[in-house]
Amino acid sequence: MEIRPRWTLALGLVLLVLGAVFTGIMLADPAAPFTQGFDTAWHEAVLGTRNDALTLLAHVLNLSGGRGSMVIMLVLMAWWLATGRRWGAVLLLTAASATTVVAQAVKRLVMRERPADPLVSVDIGSFPSGHVVTAVTFCLVIVAVMAAGSPRAGLLATAVFTVLMVWDRTYLSAHWFSDTIGGALLGGGTTLLLWWGFAPLLRKDLVRRQAQALT
Repeated sequence: MEIRPRWTLALGLVLLVLGAVFTGIMLADPAAPFTQGFDTAWHEAVLGTRNDALTLLAHVLNLSGGRGSMVIMLVLMAWWLATGRRWGAVLLLTAASATTVVAQAVKRLVMRERPADPLVSVDIGSFPSGHVVTAVTFCLVIVAVMAAGSPRAGLLATAVFTVLMVWDRTYLSAHWFSDTIGGALLGGGTTLLLWWGFAPLLRKDLVRRQAQALT
């Protein structure tokens, strides 16, 4: 197993470059980017599927962001610190902080208007989706800490949960579809680069835990 998995560096750079290009395109015309036609069509299609059960599910998923994400982060950090995964806890804190800074900076740079009448409270700036950034970040960190040696299943779960969060943010009219793609690119790229950087430290945690298990 590679101590620094090269694919995390390569894919992280690709996602960040795509995220930067996408941000530049949005910045050029936030009110009417080239994606607006599809964004509007997707928005109208999703609105047509609303019902009580789906709305309840969407509100539950919405709790994973904001204060909910803080609770999740604290629980994970406490668990990992208690089980000898201290660098995993540091990675989570670093990734959550870095991706939040990136997302908030881009929001304030682009200042895209959100869809009308969201079903949840929202802050300024629609691009990128902070909930999608958080979802991708947390999922990738969990894979890095818990399943780095065999990450395929974890990465598939990350992709599935990201798609679910894309649906959630657009169903609640909190974001346009393209906002969620921007969030996945920026959050995923930043977190993968941090995974690559932290990989030797995560490996040290693993070796130490294995040695302790033998004593």
